[in-house]
Amino acid sequence: MEKQKHNDEELKDKIYDIYSKYYDLSSNRLKNLYLLLKLVTKWCKYYVFKKQAREIILNKRKKEGESELGKTGLEIFQEEIDLKFYPVIKRCTDKDKMSKKDFFPYLYKSLVNAINEYYRDQLIEGSLKENRTLKRIKRIIENLKNNLGREPTKDEQIRAIRQKIPELKKEETILDYLHSMANINVKLVRETIIVNDGNEMSILDTIESHHSTYENEILDDSIADIIKDEFEKFINKKEKKTIPYYRAIYTLHIVKTVKNFEKLRPILDKEILDICEKRGKLPTKYKIYMDHHDGDESTAHSTGSQMSNDFINDFEETLKKAISKKYPKINFQNTNINN
Repeated sequence: MEKQKHNDEELKDKIYDIYSKYYDLSSNRLKNLYLLLKLVTKWCKYYVFKKQAREIILNKRKKEGESELGKTGLEIFQEEIDLKFYPVIKRCTDKDKMSKKDFFPYLYKSLVNAINEYYRDQLIEGSLKENRTLKRIKRIIENLKNNLGREPTKDEQIRAIRQKIPELKKEETILDYLHSMANINVKLVRETIIVNDGNEMSILDTIESHHSTYENEILDDSIADIIKDEFEKFINKKEKKTIPYYRAIYTLHIVKTVKNFEKLRPILDKEILDICEKRGKLPTKYKIYMDHHDGDESTAHSTGSQMSNDFINDFEETLKKAISKKYPKINFQNTNINN
């Protein structure tokens, strides 16, 4: 198994160091440009797009077979993705030099767009290939129908297709193509793909969900202190006896929606964090409500849900205002900043 000797932060330091050297007029700019591309690709392979990189490498090895056996996963990923990443690196270096704080959010968003474009291209390529095969199958069946003078049976169609298109060996694959032909609207480019849980998502939604973790890390670097300060001010306006309840509710919300919440740890409920770290079963909103309130169980679900939703929504509005005041360029349109 390939191992990366530098952790995420060390690799980011190396990337920014080479990026900075590029602006030294006495340096070899072309050399630094390609070194920057190499480091960014490595960073993406091991940290930013780890899951996607693994999928890209496996798909390439399945497709190319033995020709890819002598290559490392990083080499395969570089070959597949460099054409998409190089324009990103070039755009970064064409701009005036950015601070580290500004550089990585800009780089990350550009890389997300690049990987998104890569997936779109793959979908288009696969759909075009499928479309060409469907046209060949349609011609084969039409010729068979003309020769027989009647509608051919399924078995006759399968035999004819296997004879004319030897690469289609599996009956199941041929039946899939025949089923596609039976549908009136066969789209050239698929607009949705199936994700691991079986649900259909748009391409853009899928790409964004893959990268939400790293985006949260970038946001944490710049706004974690604001979140902590605003949360304590907000929660201390509540009745003292309700503070543990609201802290627990917000902790549940955070551990479910933000994977990188370490910098928020000081404001979170320690018991729920312990459960999370031990991979135990997290409490429900109902359980948290009942632990902190004496009341009618029949209304606890609705009351607890309403209280938690109101608290989280109100706090997010307060938080958006505080962040916008310090970072007016951040756009919160239709977003949840804790997601």
